[in-house]
Amino acid sequence: MFDTVDDRATQALPDGRLVACANTLEVLAIWQDIANDSAYARGLRGLGADSVIVDVGAHVGLASMYFADRIPAARILAYEPAPTTFACLRENFARHVPRGVTFDLAVGAEPGTSRFVYYPAGPSLSTLHLDAADERRNIDTVMSNVGSPELAGESMQGLVRTKEELDVRVTTLTEIARQHRLDVLDLLKIDVERGELDVLNGIDDEMWPRIRRIVVEVHDICGRLRQVLDRLRKLDYQVEVSQSPIFLGASVHIVVAVRD
Repeated sequence: MFDTVDDRATQALPDGRLVACANTLEVLAIWQDIANDSAYARGLRGLGADSVIVDVGAHVGLASMYFADRIPAARILAYEPAPTTFACLRENFARHVPRGVTFDLAVGAEPGTSRFVYYPAGPSLSTLHLDAADERRNIDTVMSNVGSPELAGESMQGLVRTKEELDVRVTTLTEIARQHRLDVLDLLKIDVERGELDVLNGIDDEMWPRIRRIVVEVHDICGRLRQVLDRLRKLDYQVEVSQSPIFLGASVHIVVAVRD
């Protein structure tokens, strides 16, 4: 299952486009989930041709590719701290997201540096926020939902057997808006493996009114989903919560927040 790991592999998507990646099976699974997940479509619905999109936790750029497919002229800023994954992201933007710009940065509550754990066998699990129990729960649930519960332990062991730890640079959304003069942020996408509260905490009071829509993956640990929903509702967003079928019973939820 894990013999497709390579620093610079290439995988063809169902539409024939080639994507640079470190794990070909992971890319196919993520693309299928994005393409079939109406949360991303809801986030984009009604946005104009000149929209500004910020992709936090961009991985190899699949979500940004999805956005660019639907709004070709959108300005897309994508953030990914893992060096191997970032190299793939940059290559994929050059091929498929010509109006996008990539940054090898994490996004959090405060600027600085932080310790990052990278899993070569499962790059999408790489994180600033380790939680082995949450990872096991989610992988076991996915294996069960796809009809292979007997593979759960093996899959978990394979995905996290090898890890690399490194220090990465961290910025905030407030700083991003300042540096890039973002008067309006039409869509903010966040997928950062348990770091979502830190990303939201890096938005100051002046920045919040500029953000029209948010699509954020939330790991519901210790009431985190309720915290995120309460915060967004207090900021006058209309919110919806969903789960991908493969994550039913896991901690992973998708929150779409809209304020037009």
